[in-house]
Amino acid sequence: MLQRKKGVIVGLIGDSTVKIAVERSIIHPLYRKRRIVSRRYLAHVEKGTFGIGENVTIEATARRSRLVAWKVVTKAKERS
Repeated sequence: MLQRKKGVIVGLIGDSTVKIAVERSIIHPLYRKRRIVSRRYLAHVEKGTFGIGENVTIEATARRSRLVAWKVVTKAKERS
């Protein structure tokens, strides 16, 4: 099974690359407080139909360049 992540587009880089922020929450091992940690991934887009602020799903692929190893699969449903 391929690795998939859900995130929000935070930047457009060139014609076929977007920057996606993926958030997850972690719990401190001692104090049990939750905090949100985010990481940004560069992903390849086949069509330039995506805009900043859209929720998308990305999937791991073979490396396209030094930094791009993900591709945008679909627009994700809005979280409520």
